[in-house]
Order: sequence, then C-alpha cells, then structure tokens
Amino acid sequence: MVIDKSDVPHIAFISGNALTYGLLTDGQWFLDTISEDNSINWYYGTSIAVTESGNVHIIYTKNYMVPGSPIEYGSVWWATNSSGIWQTTEICPGSGGKIILDSLNKPQVVSIANDGGLQLSGFDGDQWTTQDVLPALGLKGSVQYPDITFDSEGNINLFFIYFPDTSTANGIPVHALFDGEFWVKDFFDSSTKPHFDLSAARSGSTINVLYAEWFNHDTLRVRWAHASDIKLVTIQSTTNGSNLREFTVIRTGNLDKPLRVYYYLSEIDYNWLDYFNYHFVVIPAGLVSTNIKIYHPLGRGSNSIKIVLLPNPAYRLTKPSSATLLIK
Repeated sequence: MVIDKSDVPHIAFISGNALTYGLLTDGQWFLDTISEDNSINWYYGTSIAVTESGNVHIIYTKNYMVPGSPIEYGSVWWATNSSGIWQTTEICPGSGGKIILDSLNKPQVVSIANDGGLQLSGFDGDQWTTQDVLPALGLKGSVQYPDITFDSEGNINLFFIYFPDTSTANGIPVHALFDGEFWVKDFFDSSTKPHFDLSAARSGSTINVLYAEWFNHDTLRVRWAHASDIKLVTIQSTTNGSNLREFTVIRTGNLDKPLRVYYYLSEIDYNWLDYFNYHFVVIPAGLVSTNIKIYHPLGRGSNSIKIVLLPNPAYRLTKPSSATLLIK
C-alpha cells in the first residue's frame, strides 16, 4: 500500500492468477484487474508507487514452471497507467523486489535474480536496464528481502539480507549505497543469527530499517537500525606549485555539523623510502570541502606526496580515496 499526496491509499495485490489494483475513494474501494495469466504457475510479490499527478507504478512477479521439469523461474514485471490505460512490461528475469520513484518520477526497482543475486533496474523513459549489484559490492552468495530508498542527496540506498553461505539460514543485514559512480557497502548488523523480513524507509534525513531476528531457538525479535544521511568522503589533488601542494577533501550529506576526516600523509623520497604520518582535517559546518595545504619546497628530498583517507564510523569513503602529487 502507498498513500498519495492527498492522503488517498492505493493498493496492489494478487488474487488467483490476477494482478489487482485498488483505490479508496469516499470510503469505498474501487478495484481494477490489471493482468490475468492462467498460463503461468502463479503471481506474487507486488510493490506499488504513485506519482504526485496520480500515475501508478506496480511491480510483480510471474512464476513459471519449465515444461517437463521441476525447475521454476521468475520474471519481474511492471504495470503502469501513465499513458491513460494499464500497460504491462517485463523488466528482467527474477523475483520479488520493491519499486521507488526518483526525482523525475522514473521508477527504480530492486529485485532478486534467479541465481539468488541482487539486481537493480531503472527506467529511463524509453527502456529498462538492469545491473548485477553483488559483484560491484565485492560479494558472492545470495540475498533475500531487498528494499530500496533514496537519501536526501538523491543517492540510491539498497538494504537486503545477505547469505554468504547458501547452505545456512544465517543472513547478514547489508546496506549498499550508490553515489552515482561507485557502490559502497556496510554490514550494519554483523551478528550470525538468522535475519529476515527487512523493510527500509526514509524520514527526513534519517533512514530507518526494520528486520526480524531469531534470537534463539524459540524467540523472535524485531530489530531497528537507523542512520542519518550517509556522508561520503573523497579527495582530489588541486595545487602543485613550487612550494605549495594542496589537496581537497570533499563530502556529501548533511552539512549542519563539522566533519573530522582522518588521513595519512606519505612522502616518498628519491631512495624510495616511505615516510608517513597520521593526521586529520575538519570540514567546517555548512561547507562541502576543505583543503589540506602542504608547504614542500623543491629540493627537500621527496619526489611525491600522497594522501590516503582513512575509514571512520562518521563517514564512508568513496573513490578516489587517495591522491598523489609528483614533485618536479
């Protein structure tokens, strides 16, 4: 179910082998059968989103049986009435998943691939494209219960339960963020207990996540994780003068507070000896960047200066996380 800007609820559900859309008006539900297909095994897994103008977007799964085989496979479909009539389109092989609309009302869908992987599909107004997310995160295994939301910067945030060992039920809750160029991941609950039924939503600048955990053999508990906007930090070299070497540290996310970023400074001399020291720099409140200035006259003995940003719970690093200046 989703509530539109006029506080009207919209629902999508499966009845038999039919996809049905419902709208509550003046205290009465109006139902519309969008698609019915008796040739498939079953429908399941609906998710719905509505634009401010009232256009409806629904995703759902068709499950098929391979003829003459016990093997099943799924296919993720999209239904929308944006053209004035209901139209359905196959997005990709897979199952389950959630839909969300970006700032241009283009749908983004996260779903489970038929091999158990995680996939993200986006519609550009003409066609759907789908990418395999797990390799970009450096993960192997399978996922369940994927969800998707945007942060206040417009970055895609995915949440899911990750199973590195598909022979056990011990899934790990994972958060993955795409900054427009790179994926970064965070295991925000590293306990080895079984986890399932994950759901995520944003309120203001905070993303809230609910998920279930088997605490012991006979106890189930619901857990809540939340975080303010993820701060992404990167670095670039900006000045290579005769005496002044300058690097710029850049952040995204909420700018209300200053952010301390840790790094080490590495100087490599002509004998290839590496001298390094640990430092930090503070990006002031209200600013997206600050500079690291290094006064390094020619002839001092080093032929390069490198700064490597260090991880910290207050932020997440994104590429490039290091920068080098050659001293000529």
